[in-house]
Amino acid sequence: VKKAVSFIFDFEDAVAHAAAQRGVDGVVCGHIHSAAARRIGNVRYLNCGDWVDTCSAIVEHFDGRIEVVHWGVHGATASPAPLALP
Repeated sequence: VKKAVSFIFDFEDAVAHAAAQRGVDGVVCGHIHSAAARRIGNVRYLNCGDWVDTCSAIVEHFDGRIEVVHWGVHGATASPAPLALP
């Protein structure tokens, strides 16, 4: 498990670094089995996780907020802190 967690954080950091080098504001990834919506430096990193194991997805609201949602027995639940687009 420790190796898997290390791989995920290394992947997120590498993707955010590559995005920053290219001058983009954010990056959206998927299927790494670990949903996330966070800032890494000045880059917004979004990962939808996966639908099979974690039942997670990324949702963009009409007002520009983006958040990770998890689908459970009682429907979708949102992550605590959605990211607002500039």
